[in-house]
Amino acid sequence: MRKASWWLVLASLVMTMMVVTIPKTVQAAENSKQVLLVYDSQNVADHGQAKIAAVQRILTGLHVRVTTMAAEDYRAGELADYSGVVTLINWPQTKLDNAAFVRDRNRFNGPQLHIGMNLTATEAQRLHAHRTNLYQQQFSLQAAHQGVQQLLPFKTSLTTLTDLPTDARTIGWLTPQSLNDRRYPYGTIVGRNGYLPFLSTGGYAFMLATQTIATLFGTSGHYQPLLTIAKVTPYSNLELLDQLSAWLYAQGIPFAVSTTQWQF
Repeated sequence: MRKASWWLVLASLVMTMMVVTIPKTVQAAENSKQVLLVYDSQNVADHGQAKIAAVQRILTGLHVRVTTMAAEDYRAGELADYSGVVTLINWPQTKLDNAAFVRDRNRFNGPQLHIGMNLTATEAQRLHAHRTNLYQQQFSLQAAHQGVQQLLPFKTSLTTLTDLPTDARTIGWLTPQSLNDRRYPYGTIVGRNGYLPFLSTGGYAFMLATQTIATLFGTSGHYQPLLTIAKVTPYSNLELLDQLSAWLYAQGIPFAVSTTQWQF
């Protein structure tokens, strides 16, 4: 009886989730936007190619055409053919050494996003903010409503923004474990300029990064990644799972439950 009732409760819960988590459809514009994604290095040793692929997937999911190239391959004037640009830093120990790209980016008037370290003074100025470097810290990431929270891996260094203008839009906040009374923005958008201090390819940080990119390169419609709750078994706390599903629904976060087959 317990086995049957457990699966009945779970089936009911999953059916409820299927109803409330249907993603919103993105309507493609007749003339799709085209964004240039420029990266400094693939940095395969640190899985940098996965970050490149993640940005490509996000933009494609927004019905934005994306062209990807290494910074060293960029030629002067190419940026004029694009409506937006993303700079992805995969290897902060090296300098993005292409004067033509930096010069064209500084003159560019369309939406532009910097991801990762080595935010330049010009980019910070366009964000109307100041750069602050933090070292040897572990951060927790949470949204403004203080609900969902993710503890991030330890970071040896991180460039954050302070003194943001009043019209800045912040998507998520970083709180250092050693400085609980301070917090710094994760996704930041000021006008047509955006900044993400790092990119994770999964978890809550990826969801907020996606939201930042979707807001900056706004398309007609909405893009929301699907949060998957995995490895649910008869020993899972179903009451807690039910509370979590209700909270996710209230926050408008699409999700699904993945059950693990169990032998009785």
